[in-house]
Order: sequence, then C-alpha cells, then structure tokens
Amino acid sequence: QSLMGGVVSGLVFRPPKKPTYDLKNGFKCVYTSSIESKHPGLAIHVDLQYEITMLFLHGNAEDAGVVAKYFNDTLCSKLKVNGFIPEYPGYGHLPGTPTESAVYTAARQAYNYLTKELDIDPMNIVVYGRSLGSAPAIHIASGGGMRGPPQIRGLVLQSPILSVYRAGHPNLSTLLIGDMFVNIDKIGLVQTPTLIIHGVDDD
Repeated sequence: QSLMGGVVSGLVFRPPKKPTYDLKNGFKCVYTSSIESKHPGLAIHVDLQYEITMLFLHGNAEDAGVVAKYFNDTLCSKLKVNGFIPEYPGYGHLPGTPTESAVYTAARQAYNYLTKELDIDPMNIVVYGRSLGSAPAIHIASGGGMRGPPQIRGLVLQSPILSVYRAGHPNLSTLLIGDMFVNIDKIGLVQTPTLIIHGVDDD
C-alpha cells in the first residue's frame, strides 16, 4: 500500500518549476512549526489588519505566491479579510517532498500559528480550499489531527475533489488502495457553515 501511495503521490503533485515569490523582497513570509514535524512550515501573510483572516489552501499547479498576489491585489480589499497562505513541502520555497500527510501537516501548522502564535479567535478564521487544497481545508474543518472540529467562522471549497481516484471516476463506490485526499469520507464531520463553488463546465 505504501508503494502504491508513493506512485500515486508522484503522479498527483505538480508544483511549479520555479517559485513565484521572493522570500526577502516580496510578501511577508513567516515560518510556522509544530511538534508533529521536524521541519518548520512556511506561509505568506497578507496582513491588512482586518478582523477576519482567510486561511487559504492553494491548488496543485500553483504555489503560495500565486494566491498571495491575488489576495494583495484584489481579494483582501474586496472581502475585507487578511490572507494567510501556507506552502506545501516541495512547493515554492519550502523544501521537502509533497505527500498527503505533509500537506495536512502544513495546514495544521498554519492553523495553529494563527490561533496560538497570533492569538486569532477561530471564529475569525475562514478556511478556504481550492481544488487539491479542498483536502487540507476539509481536514482542518473536520478536526483532523485535533480533539474535534474547530469552531471556525466558515469553510469555502472551490472546485473540491471527492478523492484523487474519484476526480476521474466519480461513480466509484468503494475505497481503493492508494487513494488519497478522500474528502467524501470527511465532509460529513464538518460542523461549520460551508460554501461550495464549482463551475458547471468543469472537468
């Protein structure tokens, strides 16, 4: 099963060839950490002193810089939110190998940084997941790695996937060995208001 998972991971993750942001002369980058990982996480913080912070889990073929630019140029001012965009290992400037567990850890590190280091009330946090990022978003909102689902303000899922295998075969009814990001089994645990956005012509 681990071999199969490794093969699937190699096919699933497609980080950009080069980072789209600069650690020193661009957005504000912060390092997060947790006892479950030996390596610090990395996130871009677009802090405009709004009450609400959006924890944004980005999609596959992009890094945190792509999202941060959109937040900085458009989204923050329109929605009156701060942006906090964690990076996945192997993406952007964060070294490591992208795996399902590594993505979940990056999301939890970011959430813990917001609530513990910055002392942000969970009710002032909206978790947003796009495409592949819907998996760590649902993982956080369903209480993955925690004592239970957190009382966050809301969950937004943009073009979420059912699971990696079901992304191409949505009618699968059984769990297959090597499947990853099985959102369909976790979404029922989410207790927060949830908005799902999906285009009718999306593949």
